[in-house]
Amino acid sequence: MKVGLREKFFAVSVVLISVVGGASALYFERVLRGELRARARSELLAEVHAARIAIEFGLAHGRAGAGELQALTLRLSAVRGGHVTVIGADGRVRADSQVPPRDPERAQTVADKPEIRAALAGEVGIAERFSTDVGADTVYAALPLPEHGVTEVVVRVGRPLRELDAAVGRLRAMLGIAAFFGLCAAVLMSALASQLMSTTLRELVQKARDVAKGRTDRVRIASSDRELRLLAGAFNRLAGRTTKAVAKLGRERDRLHTVLESMDEAVLALDARSRIRLRNRAAAELLGLGELDRDKPFVEVVRVPGLVGIVKQALAGETASLELELSRRPVRRVLARAAPLHEPGGCVLVIHDVTEVRRLETMRRDFVANASHELRTPVSVIRANAETLLAGALEDDERAPVFIGGIHRSATRLAQLIADLLDLSRLEADGYTLTVKPVSVAEIAMSARDAVADRARDRGVSVTTEIAESLRATADPTGFEQVLFNLVENAVKYAPDGGRVTVRARADGPRVRLEVEDDGPGVAPHHRERLFERFYRVDAGRSRELGGTGLGLAIVKHLLEHMNGRVGIEAAPTGGSIFWVELPLAATNAATNAATNAATNTATNAADGVAADGVAADGVAADGVAADGVTAEV
Repeated sequence: MKVGLREKFFAVSVVLISVVGGASALYFERVLRGELRARARSELLAEVHAARIAIEFGLAHGRAGAGELQALTLRLSAVRGGHVTVIGADGRVRADSQVPPRDPERAQTVADKPEIRAALAGEVGIAERFSTDVGADTVYAALPLPEHGVTEVVVRVGRPLRELDAAVGRLRAMLGIAAFFGLCAAVLMSALASQLMSTTLRELVQKARDVAKGRTDRVRIASSDRELRLLAGAFNRLAGRTTKAVAKLGRERDRLHTVLESMDEAVLALDARSRIRLRNRAAAELLGLGELDRDKPFVEVVRVPGLVGIVKQALAGETASLELELSRRPVRRVLARAAPLHEPGGCVLVIHDVTEVRRLETMRRDFVANASHELRTPVSVIRANAETLLAGALEDDERAPVFIGGIHRSATRLAQLIADLLDLSRLEADGYTLTVKPVSVAEIAMSARDAVADRARDRGVSVTTEIAESLRATADPTGFEQVLFNLVENAVKYAPDGGRVTVRARADGPRVRLEVEDDGPGVAPHHRERLFERFYRVDAGRSRELGGTGLGLAIVKHLLEHMNGRVGIEAAPTGGSIFWVELPLAATNAATNAATNAATNTATNAADGVAADGVAADGVAADGVAADGVTAEV
């Protein structure tokens, strides 16, 4: 059973009062006993002087016989109430008020008593001891009765201390009663005081609990005790400071949480037992952690040997780093660094996702290699042909034009390659100025078709456009034309001889979707993601045979990004490829489409307006070609 503060305070008060009361009673008893003994001795000295005077008077008038002395001691004892004894110079009792001697010659000798020795020596003798004759503690006083300078008789008076003991006993009883009532009163007062103090302390305890729960009401003490008021004031100040400190820690925690959650790097904090104590959003996404994974050992949650290894090194007090691949889908390349925490132990693991960085580095290396190769080829041709001409072929009328034509073609290819590189560089550096405005998709498509008409005619490839005249997109006219030219030229280039290229466009919600479809060999799925990279070729040998710089699709992607558009590729039903482009729909088309959709919905709800031959009521053919569209073929 636990004893509370109130019970402890009450017990201490009772013990303290009891000890103080008992010590006071003993002290007063001792003082009173001393004073009574002193008073008894003073009175006894007066009595022994009176007895000596009376005996001296009797001796002076010839009344010194044994009978006269015995009678005198009896009278003195009766008057004063003491024990009167007359002792001779030889130390024998000559008369005694209580036990008269029968034979003076054989009387008891008391010469060995201290008071008798002092009196026989001519001094006042006083002694206290237990008397067997009286049966109680007795105080004796003795005086000499000298005659001619020689002590002949010693007068001794004894008084029992029964009255003193009785007085002390009465005082002790009175002190006991007073102490009992005083103790009861003190107990009640201490109980009341402990109750009041415990009430105040309970208020302080409740205040501490409230502060721990976040409530910050001030403590108001009704007690008049200055110390308790000071304690309450100090507690209020402490609570205020604690509240401010907790609020500050809360703000710091929120700031830290915000910083951690906004970081792209994955951050995990582990304790000395490698349990996950803290992790941010990036760590949860990168490592696939859930809420149930908190406080679990790292090795049980993240089963990546490399990460587990550097965590063990960090827990051993050594900083470690490692670059590795995570086998999650998609595969990520990460750079992990683990550093120890000396207080209170554990470590911090920071994981950087460097997948994109490494991809860009690979692209840069590939770009440098491909650009060097693409530049080297025409330069080598120009140099070789020029050396041949300088060596004498210039004078050969038949062969000189062939070499000069090769130099011209290589120079043209080199100029086109440099121009494309400059355009791509300006696009990536945001140095390419575009003027975005509503443009006619059909006109841009026809311009691109006309630009490749000669090449398409040479190979027997037909280029068809299926675009409504009213369809307009928001784009830069020159940039959009270059986009379509590159896509159509690419489709014509890879289409088989006598093949077909179709350019179609339609409004798709708030955007325009344009598609360039060919019936060529198509592109394997694993090549489609990288097809828009610089110099990336599906079949490098065939690409160089067909011509081109390898930058056309990269320029298309960057131009569309600057015009808030997108580009992609998918497989065509015929086995070829479909390059699609999405651009924002012009405002006029957007309003027209909204009205058309509303009318179409009304007509459909009212009359189920679909013609029997498959043509919708709003004039859109069943194959998705607008009724007012223009179909042109080269």
